Amino acid sequence: MEKIQQNNKHLYTKELQKTLDVAKLKCSFLEKRLLLIDDEYFNKSAFEKNEADLIKINTANEIAALNRVIKEKEQYFVQYMKQYIEDIDEVESNFTTLVTDAKEKAKTNPELNTFLNQIIWDNLEKNTEAKIYFYKQIKKKIA
Repeated sequence: MEKIQQNNKHLYTKELQKTLDVAKLKCSFLEKRLLLIDDEYFNKSAFEKNEADLIKINTANEIAALNRVIKEKEQYFVQYMKQYIEDIDEVESNFTTLVTDAKEKAKTNPELNTFLNQIIWDNLEKNTEAKIYFYKQIKKKIA
């Protein structure tokens, strides 16, 4: 899990983490709403109690739905990061060799040569997601 948190510096994972944080915060506010409704419940009129009961039902439903969303996003996030870590580990250990092989094969493969010439290599070092994507594309093309 530590390695997952270390890789949480990329835009996509930051956005995913942000949506999880907002959902968890909203859930805590909804739970607080239920407590606040209960605190003043006996001081209310029959109509206000009825309205409070309806709000409690709706709030409980919102909490249940949010908890499902949070659980699903957390599971997706963990799976995504596991795959990301596997991919980046593979790229880091094999990228140079793969590119060398691809450049050699590109001498006799015009399509591969065109593809390799379109890559802005300096950008790959700055963008990990792009590097993974192009690594996979190159790997497919020379397979």
